Amino acid sequence: MVLLGIALLVLFFPGERVREAAVARISERLGRPVSIGEVSLGVLGGPRVRLEDVSVGDVAVVGAPRIEVATVALEVALGPLLRRELAVRAVAIEEPWVEVVLGSPGAEDDVAGTNDVEGAEEGASAEEGEMATPTALAFVVDELRIEGGRVSLREVDGEPVAELRGLSEELRASLSPEGELAIEGTTLVEEVELWTPAGRLGQGLELRLRKALRYDLAAELLRIDELTLDIGSLPVAVRGRVAGVLGESPLAELAFEGGPAEIDDIVGLLPAELFPVAGDLRSSGRARLEGRLRSGEHGRGEGLDYEASFVLEEGRVRYGADLPPIEGIEIAATIDPERVGITRLRARAGRSRISCEGEIGDWAGTARVRAEVEAKLALGELGALHPAAAELGLRGDAAIELAIEGVATEPEELDVEGSATVKGVGFRHAKLPGAPRELSGSFAFTRERLRVDGLSFALLESDLALAGVVENPLAIADTSGGSGRARIEAKLTSRVLDLDALFPPDPEKPKGLEPLPPIDGRIEVEIGRLVSSEIESRDVVATLLLKGGRVRIPRADLRAFGGDVRARGAIDLRDPKRPSYEMTATMKGVRAGELASASASFEKFGGVARAVSGDLDAEIGATGTLDDTLGIELTNLTGEGALNFSRFGIEGHPAQEPLARFLSTPGLTSLTAPALRQKVRIDRGMLSLEGLALSAGGAKLVGGGTVSIDGMLNLAFDVELPAGTMGALEGRLPSALTGLLGGDTPIALPILITGASASPKISFDESKVAAVAREAARTRVEEEGARLKEEGLEMGLEKGLESLKGLFGGKKKRKRVDD
Repeated sequence: MVLLGIALLVLFFPGERVREAAVARISERLGRPVSIGEVSLGVLGGPRVRLEDVSVGDVAVVGAPRIEVATVALEVALGPLLRRELAVRAVAIEEPWVEVVLGSPGAEDDVAGTNDVEGAEEGASAEEGEMATPTALAFVVDELRIEGGRVSLREVDGEPVAELRGLSEELRASLSPEGELAIEGTTLVEEVELWTPAGRLGQGLELRLRKALRYDLAAELLRIDELTLDIGSLPVAVRGRVAGVLGESPLAELAFEGGPAEIDDIVGLLPAELFPVAGDLRSSGRARLEGRLRSGEHGRGEGLDYEASFVLEEGRVRYGADLPPIEGIEIAATIDPERVGITRLRARAGRSRISCEGEIGDWAGTARVRAEVEAKLALGELGALHPAAAELGLRGDAAIELAIEGVATEPEELDVEGSATVKGVGFRHAKLPGAPRELSGSFAFTRERLRVDGLSFALLESDLALAGVVENPLAIADTSGGSGRARIEAKLTSRVLDLDALFPPDPEKPKGLEPLPPIDGRIEVEIGRLVSSEIESRDVVATLLLKGGRVRIPRADLRAFGGDVRARGAIDLRDPKRPSYEMTATMKGVRAGELASASASFEKFGGVARAVSGDLDAEIGATGTLDDTLGIELTNLTGEGALNFSRFGIEGHPAQEPLARFLSTPGLTSLTAPALRQKVRIDRGMLSLEGLALSAGGAKLVGGGTVSIDGMLNLAFDVELPAGTMGALEGRLPSALTGLLGGDTPIALPILITGASASPKISFDESKVAAVAREAARTRVEEEGARLKEEGLEMGLEKGLESLKGLFGGKKKRKRVDD
């Protein structure tokens, strides 16, 4: 009617200034801005007007909808005007959009601007006031046609309530001189979406409304002669009247009733989340809808007083000949301003059954929920019926019992109690290659307690089984700490647990550890084969004690690197940016080469990982910090240990080949020790070795030094070469040692190995050369004296002394040899 009035004003007041004044007056009367785009007028065959881009209101508020229309075309018969009759031959409205905000007046601040209508009416002239009374002007609309309409209803907070699309209408209207407006016609809505507490309704649903209405302008009374709404194939008849339609508080008293009736398509009456339209879908059932609506004095307080009930029986949905039908669908629901109740909801499909009941009190406010659900589900069958579930490839069986009570707007306060048993449950998805499969077991839960019995499942090539109890489980998700701390007593077992495959490195994932959830307690662990950081362990048995963000491991036994390992320690995750640890371990019969090669950390210490071999028993202890992958930060690593090797060997170290060339002793490329007891110490990433004794091909090395994590060497050895091999070093030895060549007793040469391990520098330790030369000379004198004594040759001894005199370039007194 508003659009019709605007069109008539433009038609009968064609002058630009007059039309602008008329439109401004309409805006003032409505309390909303009105705008018109293009205007086209014509007189041939009768006055007519076409308006384009018409809008009423800029923002929809409670009590004042927003209207946008692409075109409004109106054609008036000229002859009846001479008889004080207005005969509108045709009105065509194309692509109207009406946005309506539901709520009580004053529910939002924007409504204040719409209350100016009252003031405008108070200032209206007596002549304008007479417009509301019956007039002598008769009014007829032969045809009103609407095409491509859309109506949107939403709450004040923006939440959608309903959406009507593809709205079309054909009606006829007439206004008698006595002031009675009669309207009759048909409205069709091709698409419907209705958001309710039970879910989204209306998929595939078509609405058709047949109406015959009479409105008395003087009494402001709307009478319903006929108003029938066909919801699918369910006709719902509305009867009653509305008084004071144009006032601020209309008085409505309506009743509606439909069915029981057989319906060919019930899917539009069912929640879309449970029954999506897909494939060759067919449905049927028997439905009944009834209720009443009152407002104003007839209602209880402000707003509407209403109640409605819906019953669906013998419902059936079939998605195709190859899929099990959903049968026995029963729904009994009621709604009023205070409560939404579902007294019955049942369905079955193949081996699956589901039933529930409940209610939502104060559903438009705090939403107090009470619900009970019981289901036995064959997930493979149900997955085929639902597109989202079918994409997941669901399979397995589940039995669920669930009870919920509390305030839906405060989910942390909901009382939840239930249990579930699953068998062989799993799903497949291309984007989730690590999806769980073969999930079996049972669990029961309340707000205070979660109990898991024999819950097992597989992930990729890993499997897990869990049993235990979690007290106060909701605290795990409460990061504020207001729920206190959860407590766990559980046992985790696995035949194979490959952590590398389950948690591969993700370069795009932000680095950093998350704090441990607020949970304390004890977890017993038994793993047949564990893979972590490319290290494989077997027969893992451990105890984890969680308390206050720390994980203490009083004992962990496992087999790794060919031997047995027993460890204990703790990890402190209270500061996730800088987690720390402490650890002690005992190793028996471990293959040293495998141990060193398995860790990238060892590889950083001068390439020792590629060279060491042998069987190892060890006692070690360490402290330090961890990185964001729980790996050891070597720069903060501090510890010490005692290493006992049998059949120790080191071959292929980057320093061995240069050392062998420097001393012309090829055997140094493969050093061994039948048994080696070695103490080691690491201080903030610096490895210290002392008293290291090795041998190879008659050569012996004794010494030690330091190796840093960046591979820098600072080692000092006394290298004793086999007798008779010193001659190969002629021209390379320091001058103090040159004269000692050719003796029968080996000489321990002082050697330094320094620099980067990839290209080490080999040199003599000049600070020790003189001392080594004096010791070697003394040894040579003793050896020569012993030899001459055995031969009994005094002269030979004197000649030997003369030789030594010449060797050291000084005069020596003759010395008598006793015996």
